[in-house]
Amino acid sequence: MLIILSLDTLYRLNRIPRWEYKIESIQDFEFSTKMERFGAVGWELTVARRAIGDSSLGDEKGVYECIFRRPK
Repeated sequence: MLIILSLDTLYRLNRIPRWEYKIESIQDFEFSTKMERFGAVGWELTVARRAIGDSSLGDEKGVYECIFRRPK
C-alpha cells in the first residue's frame, strides 16, 4: 500500500505546472511589437504596471514594467 501511495505522490508532483519568469521594462512606442514577439515564443503577461522615470534625474520617460511567465 505504501508503494502505491508513493507512486501516486510522485505522479502528482510531476503534474504540478512549473514556470519560468521574465521581467522586462518596455517603452511605450515598442509595447505592441514586443508583446507580439513575447507571445509568439510562449510568454504570457502576468503583471504590468505603468512607471515614469525619476524626474529629479531628468528621466521622465514612460515605460511598462512587465512580468511574463511560460511553462518550463
